[in-house]
Amino acid sequence: TGNGPRTGSFDDKVYGDGVSESAVHDALVNRTLLKVCRRGKQIWFQFSGEGPAVLFHFGMTGSFAVKGVPRMQYRSFTVSENWPPRFTKLELIFQRIPKSTQADEGEQESCVSVSFCDPRRLGRILLRHKPEDFPPVSLLAPDALNEMPCVPEFSALLRKSSAPVKVLLLDQNRVVSGIGNWVADEVLYHARVHPETPGCDMSDAQLSALHSAIKHVMLSSALHSAI
Repeated sequence: TGNGPRTGSFDDKVYGDGVSESAVHDALVNRTLLKVCRRGKQIWFQFSGEGPAVLFHFGMTGSFAVKGVPRMQYRSFTVSENWPPRFTKLELIFQRIPKSTQADEGEQESCVSVSFCDPRRLGRILLRHKPEDFPPVSLLAPDALNEMPCVPEFSALLRKSSAPVKVLLLDQNRVVSGIGNWVADEVLYHARVHPETPGCDMSDAQLSALHSAIKHVMLSSALHSAI
């Protein structure tokens, strides 16, 4: 783990709930990655055995880097090409499982290294048994990309509140999860809805247009690796 430029030290600001360095070590060593899950802005790695999953939230500047794979670059900050990258908070080293018993020695020994980087230290790393059953994941509204509510349900949720529609879209626990500031601006622009329009005052046509815009922007963004 690394604390900004102080590479090698444990960054207790990024690890939430008082998670200790030894707890992170014990939760990861000698376990097999089974799947990667996401809801809204929460991502978690599910491992074999009875230990916890590791939950990640990027905050403003968090990102994953994979050794040997070109990094995504951002306008506001650059992810280092060195390894491990600067501002690494957690490095995971996975040993590949050979596809067959006939795999050559090089394949058996090859590893994949994944780094979680966070220059501004606004992201969070948590340990959770069954993440979907506990906060923060259990509090999230349906995912805007994979679990988008139908138009009537979506409309009912927005019309429950007099808050501005953009505020409602940004609230991860209210209507849908996974929408950040730029996505909210984009979907409201496509739907031709003013961001300060109260949810309770939206017309059927506005709600239908907004629903379609969310689906379009989220899918297009995912296809271009923009979210």
